[in-house]
Amino acid sequence: MNNVYGISGEKLRHTYSTDSFPPLEFAYDVLGRSLNPLVKTKLSGGMDERETWLATATQQRNAMIDAYNRSEDAIPFFIQTDGHGHGSWGNIGCHNLAEGYCGYVRNIQLGDYSSYYYDGANPANHAANSAGIANYITVMGNHEFLTNNADATMIADLPTLIASYTPPNAVLGSSTYGYYKVVDSEYHVKYLVLQPYIPDSTKASGFRNEITSDQYEWLIDELEADDGLDVVIIQHEPLGGTYVRAADGAAVSVGDSGFSSKEILSARKAKTSGSYTDSSGATHTFDFRNCKTDLLCSFHGHEHEVWYRDKTGFGFPVYVADCFAGSKLICCYGLIDREHGKLSLWGVSPTETVEPIVLEL
Repeated sequence: MNNVYGISGEKLRHTYSTDSFPPLEFAYDVLGRSLNPLVKTKLSGGMDERETWLATATQQRNAMIDAYNRSEDAIPFFIQTDGHGHGSWGNIGCHNLAEGYCGYVRNIQLGDYSSYYYDGANPANHAANSAGIANYITVMGNHEFLTNNADATMIADLPTLIASYTPPNAVLGSSTYGYYKVVDSEYHVKYLVLQPYIPDSTKASGFRNEITSDQYEWLIDELEADDGLDVVIIQHEPLGGTYVRAADGAAVSVGDSGFSSKEILSARKAKTSGSYTDSSGATHTFDFRNCKTDLLCSFHGHEHEVWYRDKTGFGFPVYVADCFAGSKLICCYGLIDREHGKLSLWGVSPTETVEPIVLEL
């Protein structure tokens, strides 16, 4: 087991050889069944393209392994997002991409597993295709809630939807709305998964964007907890603000979509105290001055492009992952390197070599 802390707090450190991991051929073949037609064409161009893709994926995986081996305190992870109906095989293929870490890499799916609109098969499909994936975190995106003419059945089926998107080792903050935490004791970190979609039959979409007062209280309690765990925030839509688009370096902006947890999160990073009034008028006080652990970063999907933001502004780095069914990056390997204060991300593309993104924690 990597980065294991015993009861005494002593860290037991193991390194890995890239030769010890399984080849990625199976992942390639499975992913070829799951991607959209554009990418399928690029993946089916013969052995030359197949070998090029495998070489690229292996290079990025090995770069992450190498960086992990050079750190005494790093958390490995793997991200996919926005499968939009391609996840039936995508979850399995991405599991194969990630599993070369003996099951201890954190495998994160950042939402929009559903195709376009909610239907009754979505929870069952998701539960079936994520079963058995080691260390899996899955997030509900807006397309898990998006309904055609406010389908009342979806609202009635919400407990089933939440149950299918809740990993076995998660601790639910609310069985009504589906926000939860996952603790990785091996790495002294917890993942807080926020869920800002509230079923609302008065809306044409079938939902509204809102972090409820109860969720804010849960978030603050988790951020104030003296549990010895660093924090990673996960949410489908990005926090409101300005980002860098990786493809061309352009500045792109996004609103808060009905929630503004970034003020509380920034205060946690800075270890300050204060209060926040939410959209319902409830005021939440917080005091992070005595916190001994760190808020490390946050991960998001939704935008179908790679965006990122350094720690300027929020105080912590933010990474927005690309659409899994897109023609560029379909997933990425990552490393939260606490020893060297870096968040590094190695994108995997079916068509090109991708330079890593490195941000300061």
